Amino acid sequence: MALGALRRAVERGVGGQLTLQEASGAMGDLGTYVPLALALATSRGLDLGTTLIGTGLYHAYTAFAFRIPMPVQPMKSIAAIAIAEDVTLDEALAAGVLTGGIVLVLGVSGLIGAIAARTPRSIIRGMQLGLGVSLAKKGLDLATHDPETNEVLPWLGTSGLLVGFAAAIFAIATVFPSQAQQLRRVQQQCGGQDQRGGQQAQQAPPTPKEVQAMEASQRAAAQPDEVQARDDAERSQQGATVAAPQQPPKQDACNGTTSETTVPAALILAVVGLILALASGKEATRALSFGPTEPQIHVPTKSEWGRGFVLAAVPQLPLTVLNSVVSVCELSQSLYGGVGRAAPPAHVAASVGLMNVAGCWFGVMPCCHGAGGLAAQHRFGARSGAAILFLGAIKVVLGLLFGSSLGPLLDEFPKPLLGVLLLVAGVELASTCAKVSNQRGTFVMLVTAAVTLHSKTAAGCAAGVACELVLCARDRARKWRVERREQRRGAARKDGADDEEGEGSLLALGL
Repeated sequence: MALGALRRAVERGVGGQLTLQEASGAMGDLGTYVPLALALATSRGLDLGTTLIGTGLYHAYTAFAFRIPMPVQPMKSIAAIAIAEDVTLDEALAAGVLTGGIVLVLGVSGLIGAIAARTPRSIIRGMQLGLGVSLAKKGLDLATHDPETNEVLPWLGTSGLLVGFAAAIFAIATVFPSQAQQLRRVQQQCGGQDQRGGQQAQQAPPTPKEVQAMEASQRAAAQPDEVQARDDAERSQQGATVAAPQQPPKQDACNGTTSETTVPAALILAVVGLILALASGKEATRALSFGPTEPQIHVPTKSEWGRGFVLAAVPQLPLTVLNSVVSVCELSQSLYGGVGRAAPPAHVAASVGLMNVAGCWFGVMPCCHGAGGLAAQHRFGARSGAAILFLGAIKVVLGLLFGSSLGPLLDEFPKPLLGVLLLVAGVELASTCAKVSNQRGTFVMLVTAAVTLHSKTAAGCAAGVACELVLCARDRARKWRVERREQRRGAARKDGADDEEGEGSLLALGL
């Protein structure tokens, strides 16, 4: 009885039950997490056991806080700079604390909500498109080239090209929707009966607050971007209440919380990868030792705070604000707004800030949320916080059982499988940008995406803002010219009327 009540309480808290699809979705973001965590552990002495336990606890928190598969990822810019440049571990951790603290202030003060509300959606989707294509390219590189030597992988072996091709074919055949599924989605959008087949993830009934948000999202779905943004703000201020229905409403195709995939592809790939790693890494298996690693307190010096801020925090901050908060919230609205589970920007910013302000002192690598991870976990079947809670439990158990001794075994995990997971994540994130319905928005989106690919997310956002400013200035100039033309025409008509009136007066006087 007690265990059953606890299980039901947990399911209500995370928004769903743990199914094979949820477990598969939990593995969808390993292509980002594993390579960066291992690289930091080998090159900068990151305590992998402490990071596993810390990020596992982060997962547990986000599962209950957001009730969607909100990912926990390494801060990519800080990790890349720490790996490639002369930045120590304490400087990277100091950069994580500083970045988290700034984002936390933005979230608590409400400034992050203003940034998200005033960022045009064409720019957000352009950043998503650029980041998605970038992730897909990195996935292809990881699946086909050795990350250390950059040479093409051999065809045979546990990390050979054949493994990558087989994994890619399997993922394409099982993850992406078929024509029948797409037709069923269209029928559901048109009000048809729910005919989804296969195993379905049983979801907890939405709360009245979620029903209210769902109603608002459905009303806003048919509106243009600018009108929708204004109406969203008005609805959030009105706070009208909506009575909860007796039965959970059927979910539409875009915002539904039922997984379309019946094959747990990512879970199968993860299990196959673990088997191959055990088979090829016998020395790494023998090196495993039981027991957690004792965490170390990291207190950066004054110079480490300064170098960490300049070298790592400054490049990371725009990426965190734009991708880890603004873009994540936009994607969560697109995927889960129909069931009232869109993540508010202030909550996401506070989550990123608290994770790093609390965890970096103990040696947990700097972490954030990410649109790519959310898209990947959604595509592989995750629809609720149950997937994230499952992944967090696995990380905590592994960290407690093996600690940092797990690193060599994880290093034997076939890189082509991680590359395929990353490839699917990038394709899924890029595909969410197909909702720009006008030519101007498409132009701004593509410019933003192109600059994001060429440079970084912050540069892409700046290019998109510049495009919007130029287009707005052009529109205002055209409007001013039209108004001036109308004024001149009105003045000419008035002068003509006055002349006619004067001539009429003269004729009346007989002059």
